[in-house]
Amino acid sequence: MLMALNAGCSGIATLHANSAIDSLEKLVSYSVLAGQNVSIPFVRRTVASVIDLVVFLKRNGRQRVVDEIAAVPAQLTDDLFTLDTRFKHSDGQLDQTRWWS
Repeated sequence: MLMALNAGCSGIATLHANSAIDSLEKLVSYSVLAGQNVSIPFVRRTVASVIDLVVFLKRNGRQRVVDEIAAVPAQLTDDLFTLDTRFKHSDGQLDQTRWWS
C-alpha cells in the first residue's frame, strides 16, 4: 500500500488502532514486520510523505462516531509523527479545532 501511494496512486485504506497517532505507528510496525532491511526511520518518513489525512472513528456504544480528523505533516519532528488536528469530537459533536489553509 505504501509503495502504491508513494508512486502516486490515490487510495483509501482502513486499519484498527486506538487513536489517530497510533494508526500511523501501527502502519510503521506492519511495514517493518513485512520485510527485511527496512528501517523504522525510513518507513516513518515514507508514511509521513504519503498519508495526508487520518480520520479516526471511535466506538460509542453500538455505533461508531468520528472522533478526530487530522492532517499528517510530510515532515517528522525528531523522527516522530505529529498530527495537525482539524476536527475533534467533544460534547456530542465534531468541533473544528483549526482552519484549513
